[in-house]
Amino acid sequence: MTINARFPRNAGIFLVMAISIAWFSGCGDSPRPVPDGKDAVTFSRIVSLTPSITRSIYQLEEEDRLAGCSSYCVVEEKDSVIVAGSVVGPDIEKIVSLKPDLVILSEFISENDVKTLEKFGLRIEIFRSPESFDELCSQFIRLGQLIDKEKEAERIAADIKNEVLLLSDELEQRSPKPGVFMQIGSSPIFTVLPGTYMDDYIKFCGAENIAADLTNGIVGREFVVAKNPDYIFIVTMGVAGNHEKEQWSRFSRMNAARQNNIHILDSRIACEPTPENFINTLRLMADYMGKEPDEQPSSDQ
Repeated sequence: MTINARFPRNAGIFLVMAISIAWFSGCGDSPRPVPDGKDAVTFSRIVSLTPSITRSIYQLEEEDRLAGCSSYCVVEEKDSVIVAGSVVGPDIEKIVSLKPDLVILSEFISENDVKTLEKFGLRIEIFRSPESFDELCSQFIRLGQLIDKEKEAERIAADIKNEVLLLSDELEQRSPKPGVFMQIGSSPIFTVLPGTYMDDYIKFCGAENIAADLTNGIVGREFVVAKNPDYIFIVTMGVAGNHEKEQWSRFSRMNAARQNNIHILDSRIACEPTPENFINTLRLMADYMGKEPDEQPSSDQ
């Protein structure tokens, strides 16, 4: 799906920071887990302050239900969706004025803000940062239940799961498994940790996360160089990504640098947990990792 969208220049950076905060605090347990049960009714006027949910609403072709979004959500310009806050801070007055029948929030919203919205009689759903690809798909299906698109959401999730399985089957036979360093952010350098959906990118590529034994995601360059990864994926955008690629390339004895296996992934896609974004990121990583160095794709995402 291609969206002719408005997108804040710093949005991708914020998404990276938000995910980093969630992992650093123990993957961000939600105070209100997304329920598993089906709703007796669906919702027609939605405020979504969660970028991945907003994107998924578009994928399910139900954008007409969107009354409001966050300043970090990607929406079509023609839809004139009202900005009603950020991922971490709702504009309560604006949300109430939109008269939504459902407000979808991230785990980064404070408990006080949630309670305030509930006092206005608003239905609140909180979607936490998923800890696995399976949970990511379950959340997508849950959204489908809320907007009367459960069967379509199940079909999309099943199709993508099948493709993920095919890709992982192709790559899991490699021995020894290549080591991967997946970097999000640069000041400080933050690595993808186990127990996160982004760690599944590495697993499904038949590789090993060099940070598999860590519980704190902040690392130094000396740690990465000592681990000597075969591939480095830098999840960011623009100048920062290019700068980091140049920095890692200077370590000429490191396998990833020596074999020209340092690549940039767009944080707007890799860090926004939807089934579609997951498979798009995985395809690109598998493409890089499934080829010999002189056969690498000509450009980064």
